[in-house]
Amino acid sequence: MRRGWLDALLGEPREPLALGRWQAWREWTTTLALAALLLAYANGDAWRATRREGAISSSANYTHLAMLAVTLAWAAAERLRPTDLGLGRQRLGQGLAWGALVGLLGSLPIRLFFAFPLVSREAVAQPEFEGLSRPRLLWLVAGQFLFGSAILEEVAFRGLLHAKLVRLLGAGRALLVGSGIFAAWHLVITWYNLRRSNLPRALFPVLYPGALAALFGGGLLFGLLRQATGHLAGSIVAHWIMVASIVLAVARPRRGNRR
Repeated sequence: MRRGWLDALLGEPREPLALGRWQAWREWTTTLALAALLLAYANGDAWRATRREGAISSSANYTHLAMLAVTLAWAAAERLRPTDLGLGRQRLGQGLAWGALVGLLGSLPIRLFFAFPLVSREAVAQPEFEGLSRPRLLWLVAGQFLFGSAILEEVAFRGLLHAKLVRLLGAGRALLVGSGIFAAWHLVITWYNLRRSNLPRALFPVLYPGALAALFGGGLLFGLLRQATGHLAGSIVAHWIMVASIVLAVARPRRGNRR
């Protein structure tokens, strides 16, 4: 019987593993602990960043790199292979190609939204980014947002967490649950960025859940890339291109004629 297009996209395994009682308890416990650690780290680090009154600190990259090391150590402790995390040698080129394509296509609506938001007459801007010099901005995009956003988040979510969720839930439900946790990773930083932007404050009750819904969709898209190609390269590249598009849009907003 021919599989549907969604089954073909999700690949294997589509069903959870048959685990014994002890194995299931251990897998659920460690998966919940991992999710709690990720959420505590991201939202705690974002809250600490809000205390700096808008300053962008390069020290953030060191903490992100430390968290990346913790994630990889966790995977090693659970004896997960590089292929389980989507870091094997096979299908690397395919992942890179699809990631670049999806990232470039996804950056188009992002740039349009930030340049011509329907909820404001002005392009979306962030004060802490607008004052950055071009070399500093490029360093942030190529350094901090590559390692601290794209690589860390993809290894943590579409790598380790996804591998554990697939064992428990199968690929389809793992993508949904993982995307929800990915959106929750951004709870504090999204709130802070919206408050700091020039978007209308009166629309915050709509914009905030809308932004989280977009993050959920982004997590689902990156997860599908990882699952379909069997490699993290695609989701890392797509993630980085989209984040770079956002940062460049708010750092160099379109300035039209004001009435």
